[in-house]
Amino acid sequence: MYRCTEWHRLVGARVEVRRNGTAIRVATVSEAMPDGSAVWLSAEGVEARMFIDAYSGYEIWVEDRVFFSLV
Repeated sequence: MYRCTEWHRLVGARVEVRRNGTAIRVATVSEAMPDGSAVWLSAEGVEARMFIDAYSGYEIWVEDRVFFSLV
């Protein structure tokens, strides 16, 4: 897994969200702020749509092959 700091590039990607070193959710990024400061995660199953931002301590991790295919 690779910690991604370029959140604006992740629309449509399957990601793992972590906070304080703990994985909290795996989801698809549905929208991203142009400056990469925040994203919306898609609603999936019983999980509601979720807004996360880097300022609140969230991290996004992706598989290398996924991230590099978005470049």
